[in-house]
Amino acid sequence: MQSDALLQGLDGRLSIPLLPRWSLEGKCSILRASRVVTDSAENKQREWLPLMPSDRFQYGFKWRLPGKKEIDTQHESFIVFSATTVLRQSRAPLSGLLLPPPPAYTLLGLEAGHTLFWKKQQLELGVNVQNLANLRYREYLNFFRYFADETGVNVAFHAKLIFF
Repeated sequence: MQSDALLQGLDGRLSIPLLPRWSLEGKCSILRASRVVTDSAENKQREWLPLMPSDRFQYGFKWRLPGKKEIDTQHESFIVFSATTVLRQSRAPLSGLLLPPPPAYTLLGLEAGHTLFWKKQQLELGVNVQNLANLRYREYLNFFRYFADETGVNVAFHAKLIFF
């Protein structure tokens, strides 16, 4: 049955310079979602919507390595050490799910990258390692959580070409 729903959220990003090449970085993602439920006596109540993401916070340090000047543009190399904390989803409907939401967890990560110019276009090359501590955890929105843990240490290489 169709009903009115209310979704409210916040996505934020913050970077605070600490020293000339060091900065403290943070991101957050918070969502609240509910719907109006009318019972048999025409009483209206709010109920949490199912399958909404858990609150997520990422924080860490970024170090920019000294670069060389070339064609009036700075080539930048960086290293980021971060932690991602995902809270337990406490705003889940009381019925309809097979298992209660999994507990909160914190993952450690490391990223390194270098930005250069290739044919007058900006190219970023890098490597990203997630779950450095090889933590066993389960993600609320992954239905495989009923059967298996999430992947362990994950290494990814990336190339990002920015068009002007």
